[in-house]
Amino acid sequence: MNRKNVLSIAKHDFEQLIRSKIVWLGIVVLTVYLVYEWHTSSQHLIGSAWSIMIDPFVIMSPLYAIGLGYTAIAGERASGRIRLSLGAGLTRPELVAGKLLSRFVTLVSVLWLPVVIAAVIVTVGWQPTEATAVGFLGAMVVVTVTSTAWLGIALGASCSASTQLRSIAIGGFLVFLFLYAWQSILELLMFVQTGSTDLGIDITTGLVDIFDPAWFPYAVRVNPVNAFEATQWYVPNLLEALAAGETIDAAHGPNLFGLAMLLVWGTVPIAIGYYRFIHAELE
Repeated sequence: MNRKNVLSIAKHDFEQLIRSKIVWLGIVVLTVYLVYEWHTSSQHLIGSAWSIMIDPFVIMSPLYAIGLGYTAIAGERASGRIRLSLGAGLTRPELVAGKLLSRFVTLVSVLWLPVVIAAVIVTVGWQPTEATAVGFLGAMVVVTVTSTAWLGIALGASCSASTQLRSIAIGGFLVFLFLYAWQSILELLMFVQTGSTDLGIDITTGLVDIFDPAWFPYAVRVNPVNAFEATQWYVPNLLEALAAGETIDAAHGPNLFGLAMLLVWGTVPIAIGYYRFIHAELE
């Protein structure tokens, strides 16, 4: 794999993306939405401020990541441009690596720019007492890792599918599964084991360390949505505690597992899609 070719592909793709009106519209919409959401919830910003303020990303992360990722390779195949690229001396691994780099940089830019703008407006305008810099850093780590997980899913689907329609169908199915069906599946399994689906606790909070059955807090965090909802509290609180020389009473095992699962979702689908693309017959 030639590094110059990878960077050339990434640079060209990034330039194409930032010229897109849809990308800039996404930045504007997200900025306005965040300022509105944060302003309306400003009365709740005492304690774990940034944990509350990144709530919108439970929906925004998959939407933006899949929107950026599903055309990466499938779009090249559908348009026929991939044959021109490969005919010009580029290899399939270089194409995947370049697309991955450009889409990741674009996604981080699309998410971080509105967040920074909105954070400045909220901090200056409403001055949430607990909105610390360390908490902000922790929140953005969670947003970035979660968005990378969804981008990995989208890019994996794009590499695996021969058309954009199939790519978006795969991504849409996984969004539906994780947003709406995963909890019901796990509760059914838990009912089979225990005869009840009522735990009597918040299964996603990072501030609870008593779980029954023991496998449930881990299984629920296989879902990137639940992993995000847990780590959005766990990571900022943990970093703020470490910065203050304190400790937190949290479920470290399940929450670290959830963070690891986000990294898995950001890499394994790409690896599977890469393998399928490398061995695919191009039409």
